[in-house]
Amino acid sequence: MAPESLMKGIFTSQSDVWEFGVVMWEITSLGQQPYAAIHNRHVKDHVCAGNKLVKPLNCPQILYELILSCWNAVKKRPKFKLYLKHIEILKVDIGDAILISEISDISGHVQLQPSEISGYLQIADRSTANRTSERLTANGASNDVIEPLI
Repeated sequence: MAPESLMKGIFTSQSDVWEFGVVMWEITSLGQQPYAAIHNRHVKDHVCAGNKLVKPLNCPQILYELILSCWNAVKKRPKFKLYLKHIEILKVDIGDAILISEISDISGHVQLQPSEISGYLQIADRSTANRTSERLTANGASNDVIEPLI
């Protein structure tokens, strides 16, 4: 829940934006539980103190920056319409990727042979990855298109 919802019981479209960021984090983390390392009774204090979820392994930096903006102060959170616009741009610019799970035996979770996994997030469409890298670099964001697992 958004800090204002936890502290004051206020639920608005802007608190929904906060939760949308959490859902996007869950998707890009391949279903990990948010705040898993924190006991449930401490999550409220953690969130209200301004702490954010860390960047998931398979999440491109530019998408993580969009997720982080969901967790801005209430009046600084963009509207859903702006998020939709940015997601549509990212959908076109970022190629499909082979997602590497943190599960030790991924054979039952990912349709790949272990020999196909090189230890990196691999962008399937190299031309799209290069175009995205150039575009993101022009905007001052990271130009990394291959991220190490560690």
